[in-house]
Amino acid sequence: MLNIIDSHVHATINGNWMDTHKDSSLKKLLNEMNLASIKRAVLIAIDGFISNNFILKVCLENSNVFFPFCSINPVTTSFKDFVDLLKVGNFYGVKIHPRIQNFSLADEIVIKFFKKVERIPNFLILLDCWFSDQENDKKTEETIKFINSFKKLKIILAHAGGFHYESIIPLAIKDNIFIDLSYTPTILRKYKKEKFHNFFLELQKIDSSNIIFGSDFPEVSIKESIDILTQSFDKYGFSRRDQENIFSKNIEMLIDNLNSEV
Repeated sequence: MLNIIDSHVHATINGNWMDTHKDSSLKKLLNEMNLASIKRAVLIAIDGFISNNFILKVCLENSNVFFPFCSINPVTTSFKDFVDLLKVGNFYGVKIHPRIQNFSLADEIVIKFFKKVERIPNFLILLDCWFSDQENDKKTEETIKFINSFKKLKIILAHAGGFHYESIIPLAIKDNIFIDLSYTPTILRKYKKEKFHNFFLELQKIDSSNIIFGSDFPEVSIKESIDILTQSFDKYGFSRRDQENIFSKNIEMLIDNLNSEV
């Protein structure tokens, strides 16, 4: 059996999730992890929705289960305040979500902020890259330009580009760029089966050491996400080594590298 770390999960203090009826409680998350035989996961804050304090509290109480990621708005947060936040909690990375947080990756303030973050050894940036099939190319182009602005900053591209995966996945040929498989494969299989096939053809073109498993709980069932990927990996010729890299070894390496610098 493969060792699996879910690199993209959420929980909320009241169990409510956006404008849906999905259960995002910690109890539900732990139950889903148990059903999927997962012992560890990356628990992620979302600025303005899931607080850093809540994530830190949950992770301190479950230190053998969760790796905490904080979330800030780079337009409204000073770099000093960000560094102070990192001193308070042992965060492994930071998530930014331009769509929810209402800022542009083309903003010079954002680029300058992460130029400073780039100086932090091995620190991880989780960047939302979900683009719908109705999305124009502007957001995708801004994302690509932002990513190409950095040579050392370790960036995990969450959701692999969504319906614009063909523009985002090729970015992971660089050593500092990683693709997060959360949400998108499940949605493509349900609504865009031809794109689902092409998604894995694109994924085959990059090294498995640049691909990371995540589910995006509670948006997607953890077990369903794992089942879809394992079936597809077998179908499209991903080796046992590839799958070990994707399901656990790559995120373990990134987190261990950060720990070695602390």
